[in-house]
Amino acid sequence: MVPWIAWLGCGWAVVRAVQRRDHVVPVLGALALAWAVLVVAMSAVMGYAALSRFLLPAAAIVCILAGAGTVWAFDALRCRAPVLAVLALVVAVVALGVRASAFPALFEELDRRDGLVHGLDPAIEQAGGTDAILACGAVAISSAYVPRVALAWKLDVPMSEIGRSLPDPGGVIFVGDGMSTARREARITRRFGPDSVTLAARSADWAVLSVSCPRT
Repeated sequence: MVPWIAWLGCGWAVVRAVQRRDHVVPVLGALALAWAVLVVAMSAVMGYAALSRFLLPAAAIVCILAGAGTVWAFDALRCRAPVLAVLALVVAVVALGVRASAFPALFEELDRRDGLVHGLDPAIEQAGGTDAILACGAVAISSAYVPRVALAWKLDVPMSEIGRSLPDPGGVIFVGDGMSTARREARITRRFGPDSVTLAARSADWAVLSVSCPRT
């Protein structure tokens, strides 16, 4: 969620505050840690999605403390070792530059995920709607993270009921992810047999396969 250099700055801010008996910075650090632990615990124990955006409040606090810690560290080094202070500043700028260089790929990935999420609606409609999909039994999706969460939301079921693969009795599985779609369809057909697998819908982004479902 944050560059590695931010962890160093945040750590220095907390250490400096503890040394100076400043309670504000440690309390903010503890709040960030508590929030992160809460998100992870809700995901591991209760099955909620540990999406990146849920960690943004903690990341924001870390960045704030990192900014303060970086300024304090630079100010301390400037008085004692100016060359080291300049070197540390250069390292920080380079680290941030490396992180920023990954933004184009990140934006491309976000666009791809957005397309997959919006592509679920026509696929669900072509497959007969929510009731028809849920009536078949288990529901699975070949993609994890955002598409899996979005499918649970669109079908109005807990995310724990959306698997990554179908159980032996069958059900409905959404297969996507570009060029690998055909290979995944082939694997499902080999596993359950061609007589058990029916193409319920095919959209621009998804193929919906019903496995061992009663045909109407």
